[in-house]
Order: sequence, then structure tokens, then C-alpha cells
Amino acid sequence: MPAIGVILAAGESRRASGPKALFELDNDTLIERAVGTLLRGGTGEVCVVVGPPHAEAIRAQVTGVTWIDNPDPKRGMFSSVQVAAQYALSLPNCSGIVLSLLDHPRVQPSSVRALLEAETKSADAARPMHEGQHGHPIYLSRRALKGIAKASVDERLSNLIRELPALVDVEVDDPGVLDDLDTAIELLQVGAKLPD
Repeated sequence: MPAIGVILAAGESRRASGPKALFELDNDTLIERAVGTLLRGGTGEVCVVVGPPHAEAIRAQVTGVTWIDNPDPKRGMFSSVQVAAQYALSLPNCSGIVLSLLDHPRVQPSSVRALLEAETKSADAARPMHEGQHGHPIYLSRRALKGIAKASVDERLSNLIRELPALVDVEVDDPGVLDDLDTAIELLQVGAKLPD
């Protein structure tokens, strides 16, 4: 089974003044864009991690994905990564995940394909690089997911990734991997529209 796509959408989105997944950019919600980018980039299944209070509103936006519930997303973003890791590890032939954040809505499918190519080089993890800077999404192998699933919920994903023995940086011609659009103002500045 190829790597699956995972989108983290369980946060409260307080800095965005509403569910970030439901902002629109180029006539698609950010959750629709993220799902489409992963599928066109070559992932198999796409999973979306959701939690209160926005889970139902997000579920109403997209079909054809697997929904993973994080019962307590207030524990932090890493708790959603762990829930996704546990799901992926429950699939016997799943080789890993491509982890996507809604903060990066302009990522191109070609960047996802480039990360999946790193999988064939036995990478534990692969990060996109653009003009010397690391970005998202990231590829995490099954071996990496085992460590993530066992880690403390207080751990930082970036620290765990840096400690992996086979970490690959993948150069991409995609400035979208460097997006980090946390707030409503930042999203509006790139042309996004507020949810209805």
C-alpha cells in the first residue's frame, strides 16, 4: 500500500477566527484543496484528523476521505499526529504518511510526488526545501511512525524528525511549501475568503 495522505484539521483555529479548513481559496475550501493536492500528488487513501468544536462542519465539506477523531485536540498538534500515526500503523501494508497542514494551502501536487519519491530511497522522513528553507508537507515512514506513536504527547514533532537517522531534504520549485498562514489576516492576504 502506498503512503497515505494525512491532513491535520482538529485545531480550534482561534488565530484564524473560525475553522481554517473552511476558508476558501480559488473557489475551494482549504480542506478540499489539501485533499486534492494529496490525491493528485500520488498518495493512496487520504485521512483527515478532526476534533471538537469544528469536526461536523469540516466533515460536511468533503467526501471520499477517512475521518480520524482526536477526542482531545487541546493536548496539542502532536496529539493529532499520534492519532494519525496509530491509524496508519493499523494498516498492515501502509508504508508511511504524507502529513499536510492547512497552514500551507498553496502546495503543489508535484511537491507531494517529490516527497513520495524519497520513500523509495529508504528515507525515515523527507522534508521539502525551497530556496534553502524547510517547509511542509512532510513524509514520515512506517519506521518513523512507530517512534511517534510511542512518544510523549508533550514531544515536538520537529525534534523527533531531526533525530531520525535517514532524514532527506527534497528540493522543490514550489514556494507554497513555505506558507505558514495561521491567522485570518494572513489567509486574506493571499486571497482567501472567510467562511460563511
